Amino acid sequence: MSSSPLHSDAAHPPQPSFAVQPLDAHHRHEGHSLAATDGTDAFLTSLRPPAYQAMALSAVSALVSFAIYESMFGVPMALGMMAGLAVHEAGHLWVLRRLGLSSSPPIFVPLLGAAVHLKQPPLNPADQLHLALAGPAFGLVYSALCVLTGLVTDSTLPMLLGALFAFVNCFDLVPLGPLDGARALRAWRAMRSSRPPR
Repeated sequence: MSSSPLHSDAAHPPQPSFAVQPLDAHHRHEGHSLAATDGTDAFLTSLRPPAYQAMALSAVSALVSFAIYESMFGVPMALGMMAGLAVHEAGHLWVLRRLGLSSSPPIFVPLLGAAVHLKQPPLNPADQLHLALAGPAFGLVYSALCVLTGLVTDSTLPMLLGALFAFVNCFDLVPLGPLDGARALRAWRAMRSSRPPR
């Protein structure tokens, strides 16, 4: 799921994941481009809604996702899944706020995950690395807390949630396509290429 339908690089077609998708796909540092761009970014930017509409879209997408999860797994599991998605995206948003960058509210896509659009991507590869890893890091903390809750209360549901989101966030670290792992790898390579030769 971080990975994120909507958190897309223009160099890759939109794919589901739990990741942050910049609207400006030019990630540069000292001449090193991390992603190519095409007319898709300009098109998405032209369609970007005002803030109140973005908030409404986020709320509606959350309600739709919850309704689908509830119909499939019941209320407790649906609440846990929505919380896990929100915590993952909160990790990305926490880094963005620390960097002074703005983004859209999270958009939830049923069975695929959630994503945010960056209004301005970080230009520093180190910041891009922190941004990419923050979502999975927050998600793994959520997973650990779920498992701990299950052990303390001798309840199966929290342990299932913990196992599910541990898998999801670890999968999000795979360096493929629009996943956070791929973004982290590109940022790490840019950091290495910008170092002065020894």
